[in-house]
Amino acid sequence: MYLIHVHFKGPPSATLPEGVECLVRSSARVADRLEHVVAHGRARPYPVLGLYLVAERAEDARSRAHDMCIRMLRGSPSLHPDWEVVGAELPAAPPPGRWHGRGPLPPG
Repeated sequence: MYLIHVHFKGPPSATLPEGVECLVRSSARVADRLEHVVAHGRARPYPVLGLYLVAERAEDARSRAHDMCIRMLRGSPSLHPDWEVVGAELPAAPPPGRWHGRGPLPPG
């Protein structure tokens, strides 16, 4: 499974609308193998959707996520033509040993 971040550009200071996750799910096809969607509608410089897809290769997941979001925009009068997909990528992971997120506390 891969997490793909899809970045959107919309009108200045706009955020992705409530319920955008449902719009993505309704645009998904069975072959997209979409498992989960999370919106980061206020992310800067661009709002982001995180799509979790099952795939053999990262590039397959990235391509499907991109295409799914294009379908979503084209099928959503409230988003099209004011919004566009400006990128789809695997999010950068911190180098090993540099993770400062949640997890078990070090022994001591």
